[in-house]
Amino acid sequence: MPCLVCTTKGWHNRGPAWPTTEVAGFTVHLACRYEADLILNFPTDAYLADGAYRWHTNGSVVPDDFLRLAIAFGVADPAYLASHTAALKRQSDEAIALYRSQPHPLDAEALAEARANFEPGTVLVNVITGERTQL
Repeated sequence: MPCLVCTTKGWHNRGPAWPTTEVAGFTVHLACRYEADLILNFPTDAYLADGAYRWHTNGSVVPDDFLRLAIAFGVADPAYLASHTAALKRQSDEAIALYRSQPHPLDAEALAEARANFEPGTVLVNVITGERTQL
């Protein structure tokens, strides 16, 4: 029987020869057991608010791949997947906008590392903000 974690994540590199175990009635690879145990704690670690699952610890939206595993394990409601995905996108867009609104110059250590790895005159570009630093 295939591993539920690998099947849900689309991992195809672990074949049937990998040792498996049962977790709450589901077959998982031994290597996936820790992740399966985390998923089973999902109902106590997260809550549903405004159509999105959020972590109790910080209120941020649960990552999409984690929610898909929770749905596969039957501990999250698939009816909220679309609204959850929209909330996750909004959260990501807000985080990127906040990051872009602030300057991010290279500190002395990062600048020294860049100079050690690139030729003089090289222009480094922050791919999120577009900020350029010439070495």
